[in-house]
Amino acid sequence: GRYKALFCPCTSCRLTTGFEITAWATVPRSNLFSLNGKALDISGAVEGLERYESSPDIDRFFCQNCGATAFYWDHRLKGSTRTEEVDVAAGLLRSKSGVLAENWLEWNRNVKYVEDAIDPKFVKGFVKALGEDQPIP
Repeated sequence: GRYKALFCPCTSCRLTTGFEITAWATVPRSNLFSLNGKALDISGAVEGLERYESSPDIDRFFCQNCGATAFYWDHRLKGSTRTEEVDVAAGLLRSKSGVLAENWLEWNRNVKYVEDAIDPKFVKGFVKALGEDQPIP
């Protein structure tokens, strides 16, 4: 029952986070809650977060106070599975199992969009360092 997680080197994520590779955890929208315990409805205004459209029907959210990247939501295909999922910036998660929150997340070592990276050589080195049969350090 762990959430899927991945690393993304695409230009859009790079411009959002300021780093070549962004770590995301894919979470069902139904599992997002505000601090008061109420379901978090990202289709409207979200207290404490700002939203902007980085591409048509792609919303990104960030903290109003510190600017930290929070969510990526792709709602291009209304009613699809993807519209019911949100990518949560994995760097926001706190876990007893460490920075990769491996007790919550199952990491996909297949990095997509390498061709869209500003430095494909760096991303290919990152992918090689992950190794297919080695745990992520």
